[in-house]
Amino acid sequence: MITFPEYERARLGTATIGGQEVAVYCFDQSVEILIERDGMTCHDAEEWITFNAIDTMTGGPIFVFPHVPT
Repeated sequence: MITFPEYERARLGTATIGGQEVAVYCFDQSVEILIERDGMTCHDAEEWITFNAIDTMTGGPIFVFPHVPT
């Protein structure tokens, strides 16, 4: 299973997709990590995750937008 140790605080757990266990990360918390750690803008951090993690990682970790009840 591929994981991103630098995003551990954003990790929500695991899921099974197509019989393969994958790490699940909160998209918003991952963006916050990039803003804090790398000084990125929110837009740049969202774009970085989308391009570098989501679009290119078939079989890798997934990023989700968890529903928070109001």
